Amino acid sequence: RHRSGKPSAIPKEEMDKIKQELSDSNTGWDFRQVMDLIQKRAGVRYHEVHIRRLLHKWGFSPKVPQRRFVRIASQKEKRSFKKGHKAS
Repeated sequence: RHRSGKPSAIPKEEMDKIKQELSDSNTGWDFRQVMDLIQKRAGVRYHEVHIRRLLHKWGFSPKVPQRRFVRIASQKEKRSFKKGHKAS
């Protein structure tokens, strides 16, 4: 059903290409990188909050773990996670 409101500044086909490029990549994406990619491809600068909304809508999740998982990790897991430290 048609939704009222301002239409998107970027055509759906272009957004689909950007979404496909993000999903084909093996690395994680930061919202700033996505913002720059959209500006480079479509010439439109979206606010960071809107970029996060788009990523959520497309099914992407943040690449940084939430702090709550730090509390439940064992000491061995915490040591192995730290840079340059080998787990024993």
